Amino acid sequence: RFNKTTVKRITRLEGAELDEFMALYKPDFDFTQNASTVDFYQYILNASYQYKKDLLIRKNKTEQP
Repeated sequence: RFNKTTVKRITRLEGAELDEFMALYKPDFDFTQNASTVDFYQYILNASYQYKKDLLIRKNKTEQP
């Protein structure tokens, strides 16, 4: 369920960002097995919002003099 095709479709992430997101936000086995499709996709979407927010913060910190 938590694979690149699904995650990419929901998050629109690609390449290294997709790989990093999947490593950081991989759900635990029980949730993956027991969550409804809607709950599972909502988890991915919410996690992607947090990831993108954190990514912007990191990029802004590296761009500051």
